[in-house]
Amino acid sequence: MVRLEPWGDGDLPLVQRLMGDPTMAEHLGGPESPEKLVDRQHRYEQLVGSGRGRMLKIVDEAGAAARAVGYWEKD
Repeated sequence: MVRLEPWGDGDLPLVQRLMGDPTMAEHLGGPESPEKLVDRQHRYEQLVGSGRGRMLKIVDEAGAAARAVGYWEKD
């Protein structure tokens, strides 16, 4: 069984694994630079408790963060 958990300040490795990997980001414009990954992590952290959206990590049965899902407001 998998579960959803709120995004946290220690989730940069998941961002790096998902958005820094050329294969994972192939259809999203390619992998992001290390600086952009840190910025993305910061933006995801800012969503927590903001009321403007949510970012969640998908945690597998072993307790490892496997993927992510989120939503946010966009103008």
